[in-house]
Amino acid sequence: MKTFVFDLDHTLLYKPYNTYDDIKQDLNLINLLSQINSPKYLFTNATYGHADISLKKLNIFHYIDLIFARDTINLMKPDFNAYNFVHNRIRFNNVSLFSEYNNPDILFFDDLIDNLETAKKFNWTTIYIGNEESVPDYVDHKFKNIVQAINFFVN
Repeated sequence: MKTFVFDLDHTLLYKPYNTYDDIKQDLNLINLLSQINSPKYLFTNATYGHADISLKKLNIFHYIDLIFARDTINLMKPDFNAYNFVHNRIRFNNVSLFSEYNNPDILFFDDLIDNLETAKKFNWTTIYIGNEESVPDYVDHKFKNIVQAINFFVN
């Protein structure tokens, strides 16, 4: 089972903004997220309040199954313990009564290379969102924006 884990700022919120009024829904992003019939999580160093407002402004809050934020897990990326917490929670949430072992294929989308390095230690598929031309070997995929990235994985 594929599981999608997204960062927020500069990843899902890939268009520049100064205030929450600047955040507008993106129909392409909404359409792509609606096509994903797998669990979707937000893993952000932002606060839960920022994530809540931002996801609602983007009109995608209802597509996210759970938000991991700095004030809900008291850990921040790229701390190993933050990933360990998220990884174990995802495994717990996805356990099926009919499976002996649950090992989800976690796709992790982030704009910071350091965050992807820690994710790779958990064997997550790492997807860089940004403009860096050269990325380290532990980055599995790179895209200019989240719409291109999600499109690659759902189509």
